[in-house]
Amino acid sequence: MKDEYMAMAEMLIAKRECEEAGKKLPPIRAERAITESNDLPSLPPEIIEGIIRKGGKLLVAGASKAGKSYLLIELAIAVATGGWWLDFRCAKGRVLYVNLEIQKPQFMHRVYNVAKAVGVSRTTVHENMMVANLRGKYSDITSLVDDLINSYEPGVFDLVIIDPAYKVQ
Repeated sequence: MKDEYMAMAEMLIAKRECEEAGKKLPPIRAERAITESNDLPSLPPEIIEGIIRKGGKLLVAGASKAGKSYLLIELAIAVATGGWWLDFRCAKGRVLYVNLEIQKPQFMHRVYNVAKAVGVSRTTVHENMMVANLRGKYSDITSLVDDLINSYEPGVFDLVIIDPAYKVQ
């Protein structure tokens, strides 16, 4: 994961530097498909069994007021405790929840209420789930990712949730 994290950081920095200098990014390089099992790379560990692996991306979309934030809070709690999310087993890990929309007091009440409702150890949630309440502070993904990369060591979190995604497109 550290290598993927650093590669993403380097790509974003290179992109920004190219844009600032008015240059184009290097061309995309394709490689041949792997057809021999001995040549296959190892897979990153699963975060949500059968759904997403460490370093992967998942987008939750839906209508306004459909409950997306509650769904993502449930996911964060499931990973923080090694529990279940939508009938899928989650690996226990450290979670960073980037809250870009809900006021801090309201968001913290939601986390408390969801943890209580699903009956998990609130101590484990407290230990493994960090919340960055950034309402009104970011409008583009590049700035947010740059600041996250500068704020945390690679590999500190197993899952980073950015909610809602539309706030930083």
